[in-house]
Amino acid sequence: MTEAVVASSTEIKKAEIINLFGVQPAKDNASRKRIDSLASVSHSTAKYDTMLVVERVLVKVPKESGFMNFKSSFETQDGKNIPCHWMNGKPLGKVFLNLFFYGLLQQNLGRSIVATVSVIKKMMDDGRNFIMLDVKKTPEEAPVCEIRYPKVDKAEGIHLIGTDHVIEFRPIIVKGSQRIGAENRVLKN
Repeated sequence: MTEAVVASSTEIKKAEIINLFGVQPAKDNASRKRIDSLASVSHSTAKYDTMLVVERVLVKVPKESGFMNFKSSFETQDGKNIPCHWMNGKPLGKVFLNLFFYGLLQQNLGRSIVATVSVIKKMMDDGRNFIMLDVKKTPEEAPVCEIRYPKVDKAEGIHLIGTDHVIEFRPIIVKGSQRIGAENRVLKN
């Protein structure tokens, strides 16, 4: 006869976080507390505010790596269905900007795509706020801008909380048959 093993939802969340971040089970108290705090974040409710939506944005998709992972579709606590997507953490100073890529195929990884980008502010119950991006691949159209993350002193845009960076959508200029992006770079057709 086999015994059933029952785990609490916190233990399950800890296991998911360990798998997500590739962290091995913690032996010291400091690491255990860090994993416990990550697990508790997933239990809290958050509010989301779409700050800006920009269409026809040229976006560089990261390659599959430790920071770029595929996530299966799931249902939120309030019953909203989140489709499968790729999740990426872009390091900007001491903070990671979370980017969620929808509608990608394996061959899009490591390449540029044209997408609709939503800048979303996530407000946690405990008062913390985060900025994240939803990037939804669109049918191939000519991009009109590209996304950049310059320092505050070099550009204007949406300030990334906890960093000295902004999210900026820079126009793409067409000169003859060439498209010119930020820093006068010639973009591939």
